[in-house]
Amino acid sequence: MYAWLNLKQAFFLLITLGTPLVLQALSIHYPDARPLIADDIVPTVRFNGLRHYSRTSPQIPLSVQASDDVGVSRIELWIDQVLMSTNNVVPNLQNVTVSFNWSAAANGKHMLQAKAFDAAGNSQTTALVVLAGFITQPTPSPTPVPNALYISANGSPTGNGSSTNPWDLQTGLSQPSSVAQGKTIYLRGGLYRGKFISNLVGATVRSYPGEWARIDGYYTTTTSTSLVAAVPLAASNVSFNGSVRLTPGNQAYIDNELVQINVANADGSYRVVRGWGGTAPVAHGAGAPVKLYGTGFVVDGANTIYRDFELLNSNPVRSFVITSGQGGFLRDGDGINVVGDDLKFINLVVHDNLDGFFLTEGAANTEVYGCIIYNNGHVASDRPHGHGLYIQNDTGRKLISNVISFNNFALGMKAYGASVGRANSVYFDGVISFNNGSPGYFPGNPTSFPNGINRRFGNLEVGSDDTPSNDISIINSSLYHKAGTEVEIPGIWLGRNPAGGNTNAVIRNNYVVEPSDAITFNYWSNVQVTGNTFYQHEGSFGKIVFLKSTNSGFTWNNNTYFAPAAILNCPTEQKRAPFYALGATGTCGGGGALDFNEWKQATGFDTTSTFSPTRPTGKQTTVRANAFEAGRANVTVYNWDLSSTVTVNLATAGLAPGQRFEVRNVQDYLGASVLSNQTYSAGMTISLPMSGLSVATPIGLPYTPTSTGPEFAAFVIVPLY
Repeated sequence: MYAWLNLKQAFFLLITLGTPLVLQALSIHYPDARPLIADDIVPTVRFNGLRHYSRTSPQIPLSVQASDDVGVSRIELWIDQVLMSTNNVVPNLQNVTVSFNWSAAANGKHMLQAKAFDAAGNSQTTALVVLAGFITQPTPSPTPVPNALYISANGSPTGNGSSTNPWDLQTGLSQPSSVAQGKTIYLRGGLYRGKFISNLVGATVRSYPGEWARIDGYYTTTTSTSLVAAVPLAASNVSFNGSVRLTPGNQAYIDNELVQINVANADGSYRVVRGWGGTAPVAHGAGAPVKLYGTGFVVDGANTIYRDFELLNSNPVRSFVITSGQGGFLRDGDGINVVGDDLKFINLVVHDNLDGFFLTEGAANTEVYGCIIYNNGHVASDRPHGHGLYIQNDTGRKLISNVISFNNFALGMKAYGASVGRANSVYFDGVISFNNGSPGYFPGNPTSFPNGINRRFGNLEVGSDDTPSNDISIINSSLYHKAGTEVEIPGIWLGRNPAGGNTNAVIRNNYVVEPSDAITFNYWSNVQVTGNTFYQHEGSFGKIVFLKSTNSGFTWNNNTYFAPAAILNCPTEQKRAPFYALGATGTCGGGGALDFNEWKQATGFDTTSTFSPTRPTGKQTTVRANAFEAGRANVTVYNWDLSSTVTVNLATAGLAPGQRFEVRNVQDYLGASVLSNQTYSAGMTISLPMSGLSVATPIGLPYTPTSTGPEFAAFVIVPLY
């Protein structure tokens, strides 16, 4: 296409594309030049020596470091969203550090943005809020641990893991010999695109202090070589455009054929297994569309901690029309698939995947702590699909603690095994699960259910279809659905196996608010239900408690119930009957529907519990400190008087006097903070907004779930360094 370039055209290409691309453009005269390949890799960019809310002086120049696989062409400095200075990089450099003078900026708080561009027009922006006019750094200030190893978005498989020669992500996760027990591996800030498999043992993987790593499992490209038709499961070699390196074990669609990456060849091509998953291994020409498929982050190995980074899938397709069968695997891949043993996942942000986490049955002793999980799933013609946490377990235990899971397309947390799958020894402590199912129901969605916006899925479920569950604990947790919503599954649903045999459950000190069934027990023995508050919204016809069991070994007492429920039409009278016990007879007959006194008489439960046929009053707030990051805490607010603000005491937040912090509305966690740059003092209280709270829109969905405020909201206190 470039055979007849004149000198003026060649000069234009020289200026805009750079010499290497001009040589490619003139390849008819230079037959050894390589063909033109699209550049789809964005630069990385960061401020040197500054962290979020650093105190600094405008008299100190700003240092910005940028890098790109081809070369950085331009770096811009923006202050308070106004372009202040541009540095054109001539010639383009793969790694460059530039200084910006900003002495004209006034003292005070400013948002700084550094934008880096490459020659193809790809760009990346990093942003910091700084306090100008101060030179004293706050304490404590996190510093990198000594002798750490490093991964960066533009790292190399030939790197050595040092700060100056970092690995690419897959190389760093493949257990290099230099990763000894106890090593910390830092992820430098930026976007990591692709599917990754970790085999690390005994390490800690986390974002570098003051930076934020994002792993995006969505990646598309094209083939650069053709493929002939083949028999199923035959091996073929193929090359792809772009510089994202694929990993043996990855799967990719080439047109409609799924292939498995088998070997990464030394020349940059790949040996693939054809016709994977029963797809047809047909011929494909060069330039055929390619899309990676499957879990974004598979974690094998053992005894490793993953913390403080983000996992997402930016695939914009969230709605599917199907003609038959299940629509559960149409969207591309879970965020994290946990396979190994003794693994911890701490303070991650996991959103817009198929399921956020899938914890496999054989992954013993997994802990998920402090993670924020939302907007995972998609909607199909049969129903919405995708849970925040999908959990199976048989040996060891699974601990889910301080996790916030909300606005997922199906359930917030689901411990479940189909067929012979098991859900044993799963412990939930201090979790917050709310408004799940909300993105899956909107006007015009393809499900066979009504297309209103008031349908929801359950917040927490435990049970398997064909095997009983044993040793389940739900304590100190908060669950919520809005009044007027129709929930497919009870707020807490325990037991699915119709043959029964479920044993040993502890439900203690939880606050559960639902529009219909607050808690359902199906065929359990040895159960403790104590210290809980259950509230069934006004006008509901479901049951605040639904019990199918023989009551064997039950301890059920010291609970508080609110149920201003709709009047039930009984054969002889109208009354409130918000409890259900299988086989019990009350004034409504032998159908199991009972008022509170009949419930106590029929079961022997709740002798010192209280029941109110009215709505709660006042406010219920909880501040729960994070065990892995000093000064971080989750906050839940039930705002029964619907005030526009609520006062929260920070005594239990784990903050130290003088420590600085901000507060984020979890429904838009990556958006602007609702309270910024605060300094903690003993006895401090803060005022949090309950109205006008923003909500993160699921990627690609033309619908944003409504906020749960002003009645309910969750926040995260985040320390600033």
